[in-house]
Amino acid sequence: MSKHIHQSGLSFLRQGVAIVSVLLVAGCASFGPRTIQTQQADYAAAIREAGKRQLLQNIVALRFGDIPSYVRVNQIVAGYEQRYAGSLGTALTPNFDIDADFQAHGEGSFANRPTFTLQPLQGAEYARIMLRPVPPADIMALAAGGGNIDTLFRLAVKRVNGVPNDEAQGAGAFTTLIDQMTRLRDGGGLLIETPETGEGASPRVHVGLSDAGAEGSAARVRGLLGLPPGDSYPLSPARARPEPGVIYMQTRSLSEIMTQAGLGIGAADRRGAVPQAVGGDLRNVIHIRSGSLPPGRRAYARTSYAGETYWIEEDDVESKRVFAMLLLLSTIMEEDGTSLGTMLVIPTN
Repeated sequence: MSKHIHQSGLSFLRQGVAIVSVLLVAGCASFGPRTIQTQQADYAAAIREAGKRQLLQNIVALRFGDIPSYVRVNQIVAGYEQRYAGSLGTALTPNFDIDADFQAHGEGSFANRPTFTLQPLQGAEYARIMLRPVPPADIMALAAGGGNIDTLFRLAVKRVNGVPNDEAQGAGAFTTLIDQMTRLRDGGGLLIETPETGEGASPRVHVGLSDAGAEGSAARVRGLLGLPPGDSYPLSPARARPEPGVIYMQTRSLSEIMTQAGLGIGAADRRGAVPQAVGGDLRNVIHIRSGSLPPGRRAYARTSYAGETYWIEEDDVESKRVFAMLLLLSTIMEEDGTSLGTMLVIPTN
């Protein structure tokens, strides 16, 4: 009998020591590296979804005469805290029984308390982002880098060398220009060059047009833009007195683009009629629904404004493509060369 009690007591003692050992090891363990694998992607997805919601809300606000507002996420600090404690205890009594009088106790806790730093955009920075036309160099870099030229130009460009993005003034030529530039880019003939300049001079972007992979497209683009024969042309914002041999691009501001994108919202809404488009009507390109999201339907982007729900459908590929391009343009306009963007800080131990 005493042998049985002795073995049972030792077994209980071993279990108690094991429990406390596990707690102590867990208390010293580093959980930071493991969190990077999941938290980085989770925070990136959350920032993306917040950006989509903010952009959609601003489009809706502009449609109904309100003022758009932006709040930038400057920094995210992922704060973690874990605590573990354990104890072993016994009571020495005349009738000591190791199974009854020996006690093992353990407890633990984990907390995730992230801190977000938000900055409202105001004053000169707000005006720069919302009212300054999108730089032609950024548009051409997106076009040459694989962006959808049709979506990009219809969103952000008013005219190129006198070719207007306006059905009433001959959008057929603008459509032809988009088609030929797309063929040229896909064939490797649309290039962005930054020739070396003297010290202190601002670099000037040049557009290279080559028929290397798209026979005749470069010549057609030159003809539409009134350019002399050549392989490279300076790119510049529109000017009252253009110089020959230069590609002049007149672009829209982010506010103008967002206003155009919201033209199709609430055509029969009680707030009033849809305003007339001023060139490059986008109401048939991006579809923003309003009302109640049908059961079982998913939204690509969703927001609320004045008590109503507005959304872009998940299966509306064309609207998603236009909205994604607009989101990319707004991101580009937010960067002024000095901002480091959103910082995500994850502790590693």
